[in-house]
Amino acid sequence: LVIKHMEDDHNDAITLQTFDFAGQEEYHILHHLFMSNKGLYLVVFDLSLWLKQVPDSGGEDRTADESLTYWLCSVVCHA
Repeated sequence: LVIKHMEDDHNDAITLQTFDFAGQEEYHILHHLFMSNKGLYLVVFDLSLWLKQVPDSGGEDRTADESLTYWLCSVVCHA
């Protein structure tokens, strides 16, 4: 969590709060507590994961496209 207070040229206060949700499934249930419709969301995703993806990986919980879909849907639903 990073919180930075700034002022623009008109002395209007601006507060920037940055959260790194990482990706661990253990914390997914908490993410919506930090999301609002007044936020700007940036989903960062390593596209090379699609190249490394094995069709039936067995040990993987989610495929790369399922993970990306989860995060995009989470922003749409909770923000």
